[in-house]
Amino acid sequence: MSATSDNFSPENPYNRDFWLGYFANLALIVGMSSLFRYADFIAYLGGGPYQLGLVTGCGMTGGLLGRFLQGRLIDRLGPRTVWLCSLFALTLFVLLHLTVQSLHSPWIFLLRIGMMISVAGAFSASLTSVSLKAPPGRTAEMVGVLGSSGFIGVAIGPVIGDWIFQGDQVTFGQIQAMFFLSGAMFAVSMLLAYLSTRGDLRTPHHEHPALWTLVRSFNPGWLLLMGMVVGGGVLMPQVFLRSFADSLEINQIRYFFLAYALTAFSVRIATRQFTDRYGVKNTVIFGMTCLVLSMIAYLPVTAYWMLPLPAVFGGAAHAFLFPAVVAGGATVFPRRYRGTGTNLMLASLDFGSLVGFPMEGAIVTWADELGWPGYPTMFTVLAVTFATTTLLYAALGRKEIGEEYGEEFDVESPAPIEPAPQCELEVDQADREATSCR
Repeated sequence: MSATSDNFSPENPYNRDFWLGYFANLALIVGMSSLFRYADFIAYLGGGPYQLGLVTGCGMTGGLLGRFLQGRLIDRLGPRTVWLCSLFALTLFVLLHLTVQSLHSPWIFLLRIGMMISVAGAFSASLTSVSLKAPPGRTAEMVGVLGSSGFIGVAIGPVIGDWIFQGDQVTFGQIQAMFFLSGAMFAVSMLLAYLSTRGDLRTPHHEHPALWTLVRSFNPGWLLLMGMVVGGGVLMPQVFLRSFADSLEINQIRYFFLAYALTAFSVRIATRQFTDRYGVKNTVIFGMTCLVLSMIAYLPVTAYWMLPLPAVFGGAAHAFLFPAVVAGGATVFPRRYRGTGTNLMLASLDFGSLVGFPMEGAIVTWADELGWPGYPTMFTVLAVTFATTTLLYAALGRKEIGEEYGEEFDVESPAPIEPAPQCELEVDQADREATSCR
């Protein structure tokens, strides 16, 4: 019996520990979404859309590189240790932003990278914890329900941010309030995560194969590419919406995120078993269609009351895509390597943000320099890119039977069943029952 299988319980998974973890994730997202006014921080330091995309894009390198180590740490030490340490580090890195004085200093890049490493660790550890405790066939459902807390947080954080940044001029006092509030929410999240995982027991297994060996043996295939697309598209409003609204002389962004959160939460709860019933591929295609419609819906926006239009489609896309991509790819891996599988899929989202954010900021800047409308050009390019990717995925992504779901789910090609010769992958009976693509 593998160590991780000890975490599995056939009892009702929505117990006290789950709901403590749920509210820990809610506090984390409230803290992160209160930083959606990060664009005001960059503007206060004298930067624009290009600098915003550069700083946030470079920050994603931290999350991306950190995941390769975090997956192994989660598998060896358990989600609890990584979860708590990540939240402590996140609190520290966010508060240290108050010492930044220039965009030309590497200090802001280092802090953003450290911040995103910490966010990556907190997210992946919480998702892995839920994934390990989910009954067979309900992983995507439980990941989705946990993620619904994020939509509530996304509705709360921007409202607080708009309240902090009242007025036409950004002051250092407002910057301080934003970072202090965010740090306080991360501290609350750490306390709740501690309470949620008090009963977790973990016996580290003796060997952990190299990442490449695991990926070669348990290959998510096309889902890795779709994860990159989701990272560059679904997460785009969190970075650029404030700057887009400012270009239209709109100072209020809470209406967007309220509509976004309400839609995403409602869709996520109403369709929490959609992926398990109809398969990962169908869910991803449907979610990508919503994402394309969201990009198109930005084009007619000219006033604050029109912001909910793209928000509705964007929220629906987020609700479908995140659990389908993450859970669909992670459950290809045996339970004992679920931390690595979860981090690999989250890394694909990070890589999409790493490449996408600087490119999106550059498109806006270059279009403005050419005399074209900056943000409409960006939205058009993204819509065409996402539509093309979805058509390719629909045509080329294959379907295989996933034992955990009991439904079809897609991979590029069947993963090799035999372990790589240079490293033993000991998969016990519990692992075999929980592993997809067999």
